[in-house]
Amino acid sequence: MKDNQTLIFVSDVHSQHQKLESALTWCTENFENCYYCYLGDIFDSRLDNHEKNYPPFSDSRITYWLVRDTIKYNEGVLLQSNHQDKLRRWLHHNLTNPEKKNPVTVNYGLDYTLAQFVEPMTIEEKWDLHDWIVELPYHVVIESYDLQHDCQTSFLCSHAYFNTAVNLENPSKKHKQEALYGLLDESNQRVDWWSQDNPVLFYGKTQEYVRVAGHYHLVSRGLYNRVIDAGCGSTAGSLCVHIPAYGLYQEF
Repeated sequence: MKDNQTLIFVSDVHSQHQKLESALTWCTENFENCYYCYLGDIFDSRLDNHEKNYPPFSDSRITYWLVRDTIKYNEGVLLQSNHQDKLRRWLHHNLTNPEKKNPVTVNYGLDYTLAQFVEPMTIEEKWDLHDWIVELPYHVVIESYDLQHDCQTSFLCSHAYFNTAVNLENPSKKHKQEALYGLLDESNQRVDWWSQDNPVLFYGKTQEYVRVAGHYHLVSRGLYNRVIDAGCGSTAGSLCVHIPAYGLYQEF
């Protein structure tokens, strides 16, 4: 991200291309030099109404190219996520062992993504999509201004949870799983880490570090922790963008 760019966090899209188009248009009309951090789960609409999982309401192909073009022109980054990782695993088996039954369970909207987007692809296009997903980062650290802290801030970004002990260049399997699915306690229960605005959680780091995630179907506007996922792709859900330099949250 360049110094003159405006950082904009984009919540889980889940194939809702119309909402994404509206959000991107609003951002470009109101801010200069936008840099988008997509928090993951760009595929797999989960609307209860079966018909709304197909165009014009949702379109995985259009969503994919909107996000990919943004990244291509150095205007953003997409984080690895559980839905994207599941599609990657499905693709890998389909491409390397097509004669065997795919062990990946097709649910939670993956069936719509496959029917809409993947099945019409050529083998070469499927490999390109697979390799593109493989290269997505599990964690990124973005330096930008934060109105809540009134200072330059390091945003620690992942789809579900950023462990401050992570090796960014070579994350462990444990840290990858935390990034995809969230933090678990000793009883294997999910930890609602965003509900505790406590800088001690950063293991001695200062308050100028803020964790940011999507994944959880909620919006939590904490001082040191922020979850940005308004349930887009689920019934009555919306797409949320957050612009920390202005302290803004906007839903579409």
